[in-house]
Amino acid sequence: MVLSMTIIELIIISAGAVVVLMAILDRILTSLGITPNTLYNAIMMLSGLLCVIAHMVSCGGILWAGIFLTCALLIPSLFEIVGIRTGIPFGKYQYLPGAGPRLYFGVPVSIVLMWVLLLYSGVFIGLSISELIHFEPRGFSVILIGSFVVVFWDLIGDPVSVHGMMWRWLNGGKWYGVPLSNFFGWFLVAMTTLTVILLLSGSFPSNSGQSRTIFYLPVFLTGFLHYIYFHAAYRRKFIFLSILSGIAGTLYLGLYILTLNQY
Repeated sequence: MVLSMTIIELIIISAGAVVVLMAILDRILTSLGITPNTLYNAIMMLSGLLCVIAHMVSCGGILWAGIFLTCALLIPSLFEIVGIRTGIPFGKYQYLPGAGPRLYFGVPVSIVLMWVLLLYSGVFIGLSISELIHFEPRGFSVILIGSFVVVFWDLIGDPVSVHGMMWRWLNGGKWYGVPLSNFFGWFLVAMTTLTVILLLSGSFPSNSGQSRTIFYLPVFLTGFLHYIYFHAAYRRKFIFLSILSGIAGTLYLGLYILTLNQY
């Protein structure tokens, strides 16, 4: 068992390191006017997915990992399918070729995987904050905090993605061209998905003797990726969004350090 856990932790760290290095290289290449191709982006996203899956198995067990993956892949995808066709609950939008290949019913693969990664980061930021402030019941606090984490990410990521020609809003909106209904939709999707995961699994992962550095690694990676979005937003002249992203990145990294020193 010790050997298995060591291998899993090695996978987590290695895949996470690949994501960090490729994300940094992506920003460097973009600054030089070089746009990374689809294969590059696919490798980076799949490395992130590998890191998350290995982390799920290590911290929650195979059964919990299966429940989380199934719910995080299917529930947001169903909302996306409805949203593309009806505009409910996000608002009327259309995916563009920049979003990459489509998986089914017009939903891009990148969007399906993005939901998994964002929901997972929301869970562990929720766990971290709940532990620090001793918030109970733990399940409810994780769902609530995790949903706000996901929405906050979209407050920055959606305008950047629209500017990057990944999708467009047919009727525009008040937040950098994004309708406010979109953020209500994101909150609804996150709350629904995390609630179903909790009902089916009975609980979220708890740190029982594992390395806190590994257990709360998603908090660190989320903080780092906010710094990446700081640069992306700044290059598109979204100064306020870049400031928000930088503040969020600093807060998440501070949260990670506080959580490590809790005991």
